[in-house]
Amino acid sequence: MGWVVTNDYSASYLRWVLILILFQMISLGMLIRLMYYLKWNKTEILLTALSGLLFYPAFVAFIRGQDSSFLLLGVCLWVLGLMTSSDRVAGLGLALAMIRPQVALVLALPFIFKRRRVWWWFMIWGFIILILCYIFIGSEGLSGLVKVLILSGQGLGFDVEKMATLMGAILRWFPGIDPGVLHAIGYFGYVLAIIFLCVVWLKSSNIGFKQINIAILTAILFAPHFHGHDLTILLVPAIGAACRLSENKILDLKYSTMLPMAVSILLIIGDILPAIIIIYLVIFSLALISWWPEVLDRLQRARQVEG
Repeated sequence: MGWVVTNDYSASYLRWVLILILFQMISLGMLIRLMYYLKWNKTEILLTALSGLLFYPAFVAFIRGQDSSFLLLGVCLWVLGLMTSSDRVAGLGLALAMIRPQVALVLALPFIFKRRRVWWWFMIWGFIILILCYIFIGSEGLSGLVKVLILSGQGLGFDVEKMATLMGAILRWFPGIDPGVLHAIGYFGYVLAIIFLCVVWLKSSNIGFKQINIAILTAILFAPHFHGHDLTILLVPAIGAACRLSENKILDLKYSTMLPMAVSILLIIGDILPAIIIIYLVIFSLALISWWPEVLDRLQRARQVEG
């Protein structure tokens, strides 16, 4: 920030947005590397990369000057590490995702119970980043950073009723609810979500897109604080859901790779109307595809029989 910011606000803003775009490109590079690992062909990789480049929440983050592309980079590194069996890379991704601690903790804690090396690498990288923070900003700056992270994880902030989260839904349904009760219910749901993912990790023979998608979607839905620009990370479960559809032979990969673009369009519609229910429908639909793709296959077969 010290390199970017000057007394010229417009120039500072432009430089900062260019940095955000750069990190968005690096994140897409991680996803492209994963697609090559999964043996996707060049057409499918190009289509998915374009979908990621034009992903609507990313543009919202750029316009607002929000650092969501840093979060996306962390999540992409985490996924790349998990899918390529590189615990070191997965741990680094989780450490970078701590820019949103309420999200990173949900993704990290289940690794205490399975693939524990990811957890230890997360701790190691986190300690290294802590040392770097101290070098850059000193003890006073580090104390301020910790306070900001704590506040961001407490569900405090503006427009909570506009968030596609459990607490956001409760506040929309019961606008007069006592803040203490709201936070108690929200944090209870947050803890239950972490316990749920820990159980999923324990019962899973391996960690793949099914578990990855459910973890990201659960983190979004139950986080006490999650603004719309951070929906940039929905790009990952959208790609994962496309893989699940292809793996289960419900759609050819060339068609399922349209899913990230479809998610982006739905989020645009949800923002224009405005209809936050669309965001919830996107989240639950991606969860359904990720967890029970065979249900879609049965529905498809049932329609064919009726036809």
